[in-house]
Amino acid sequence: MTAAQDTPHTTLAEAIVDSSVLMCILVGEPAAPLFITALQNTARLYVGAATRAEAWLAAFNAKGWTPKPG
Repeated sequence: MTAAQDTPHTTLAEAIVDSSVLMCILVGEPAAPLFITALQNTARLYVGAATRAEAWLAAFNAKGWTPKPG
């Protein structure tokens, strides 16, 4: 069993998602399954505009992507 399977399932009504959670999932860190389970067990998720921008920039840097000029 993985740690995510051992964790009791608690459903949250709502949660604010931080950019570090998004990056953890994107780069496949060991804690990613725990965050995925928590996000799946949350009825409503919120991501702020600044968090979206930070996660977007971090994702491009982490994956080595280059944005194409518009």
